[in-house]
Amino acid sequence: MALNESIKNFVDISNQATQKHYEWLRNILLTASGLIGILISLHNTKSNSALQHYFYSFSIGFIGLGILCCSIALYGEVHILNKLKNKLSGNLNEEIKTGVNPNSITGIKRDKKYDYCENICYYSFSFGIISLTIYAILIDQ
Repeated sequence: MALNESIKNFVDISNQATQKHYEWLRNILLTASGLIGILISLHNTKSNSALQHYFYSFSIGFIGLGILCCSIALYGEVHILNKLKNKLSGNLNEEIKTGVNPNSITGIKRDKKYDYCENICYYSFSFGIISLTIYAILIDQ
């Protein structure tokens, strides 16, 4: 396999992995948004106990935080593309000015803040589901 063919395969697989990651985050975001909408619209105005109220509030808060952090993490994908576009634009300008193709193969990494937001998203959704489960158990008592 030629080097150019290997590079093309690598780029294709990287693009597919990035697309799947984007779809995964988008699906989590849509599911959580639907869940929080249902929870808020179907909730009774008064809880039977303070403990029920706390766990309902925790679940809404954690899911809301998860939605916010997931949205920020999704924006990280757009941010990567903008950084890549700017880098390629700079390379093109360099080539136009000097007549020499920089031909540099460099990767663009997502900023750490987007990685942190993605991790907070996962933890927040997990805590929200746990709080929601405890709330559901408390309703039956």
